[in-house]
Amino acid sequence: MRESQARRLYWRASKLEQRGDFSAARASFDRVLQSGDAYGPLAGLALGRMLLARGDLDGARAAFERTLAYSVAPPGPEPGEGNWAYKAAFGLEAVYEHQEDWNGARAARERAETLMRAYARAKGAEGLHPAAFELERGTALESFRQLVMAEQALRRSLAQDHPHFSAQAAYALARLLADQDDIEGALAAYEKVVAFEHPSLSASARAQADQLRGRTAGA
Repeated sequence: MRESQARRLYWRASKLEQRGDFSAARASFDRVLQSGDAYGPLAGLALGRMLLARGDLDGARAAFERTLAYSVAPPGPEPGEGNWAYKAAFGLEAVYEHQEDWNGARAARERAETLMRAYARAKGAEGLHPAAFELERGTALESFRQLVMAEQALRRSLAQDHPHFSAQAAYALARLLADQDDIEGALAAYEKVVAFEHPSLSASARAQADQLRGRTAGA
């Protein structure tokens, strides 16, 4: 399958999922995942997310494991160590959590950390800060609709008090809480972003907080 074909099929599968045609979406994502194309890992993550949301834990687990086993090398000097790999491991962690397989969840989380460290080395980073790990974990879990786990991870990143990663975690946490109508919690998180004086996020956090206050005042 040519890359252009795989790309079109991937986006077709995404639209099918949005329309609620989950059977057709699953078949299309699966075709892309089998293609050997660079879109394969994206399809695997999307398939795992969709099946996890629908309660098909065995199917989600298989999709995430197939994504981890994918052979296409992403950009970077270390083939097979793309960020899709550690995101798939976080997806496995969520599956094991739902299955109450705590040892499996811990092993998946440790696997994700190993993959993240390799990816960081490939990008020239000297190490992996705990705040960065929990930030990536939280955003990945949120993308898989695992909001309780995502919130816990983002709060752990925030607790590290890192001026860059914790500020990003606070911003992501604020948006997550606002989406769940926890306005008080979202405002508190935005205030933490402002307190970090982050060069690109603090001004946005102030604006978002003002919008939330205006929304609640007009309710």
